[in-house]
Amino acid sequence: MTPLVHPTIYKGTLSVNSDQPGATVFVNHHNVGTTPVRVRNLRAGAHLVRVESDGYRRWTRVITVPAERVTRVS
Repeated sequence: MTPLVHPTIYKGTLSVNSDQPGATVFVNHHNVGTTPVRVRNLRAGAHLVRVESDGYRRWTRVITVPAERVTRVS
């Protein structure tokens, strides 16, 4: 019998800051908090990041988060 092999899931951290503290941050359409915010154990790869604050234009980018690293976005 062959043992089950579980795929390794690589994770990283995304740190988001803004000129306007308290801006709402979404990662892949999920609210993850307000700036400054740090999202840990995020699956490595591309993620849609959106930052919103009343009176400011919405900021949206696709950000690549590498494994075992902190990716900083301002």
